[in-house]
Amino acid sequence: TIDQLQENELLSFDNLGELYEIGLAHSNKIAKKDMGKYYTPKDVCLVMTELLLENEIETIADVGCGTGNLIIEVLSSLKEKTNIDPIDFILGGKLYLYDIDSLAVDICLAKIDILLGKKVSQKVNVISGDFLDKKISLPPGISVITNPPYSLIKQFGKNWNVDEVLLQAKDLYAGFMNKIMNYCKNAVIVSPQSYLVASKFSKLRKKLGEKFYGEIFSFDNVPGTL
Repeated sequence: TIDQLQENELLSFDNLGELYEIGLAHSNKIAKKDMGKYYTPKDVCLVMTELLLENEIETIADVGCGTGNLIIEVLSSLKEKTNIDPIDFILGGKLYLYDIDSLAVDICLAKIDILLGKKVSQKVNVISGDFLDKKISLPPGISVITNPPYSLIKQFGKNWNVDEVLLQAKDLYAGFMNKIMNYCKNAVIVSPQSYLVASKFSKLRKKLGEKFYGEIFSFDNVPGTL
């Protein structure tokens, strides 16, 4: 139970994902770097959730959900901020999780069941695999929350849609954000500050400016892992 987990300072509900990230970094640093996976701190998750739930919500996707820090905060706040019951939301098939790491997703699903006190995770739409694969898509008009992977692309996938944005940037982050923009109604996305000004992301910024409007929030006190 949540109470039992929180009694143990080492293994708490909030740090289950963090412990997995530490283990992954220790056991296979190269794979973690290539996947561009980075843990999202709780304070950042709270702010991102607040921003996402200011929008009209019909369906939600956490792209690159990992162990679920972001989506757990969203589900925790859904009832209060939108008057939508998170259990009904999930049972209605309105939650989508995307990640290439099946073990991380299993941890995320377990955390959802613990949070809500009911086994509802079997109704979550889980899409496993390479998000940039042409076979994987988002439902049109979805609301997205994500901390995308950050890693240089060494070789384009044979099943990717390689357009001018991806050709210029050669970065997983640009690929994820570019694809998300093709489907979403609104989104809250973590971005390294340098990506907002670097010349190799100019085509990504141009597409963003043509399709969307919004706000940029700068964090100056987050851990280096973000």
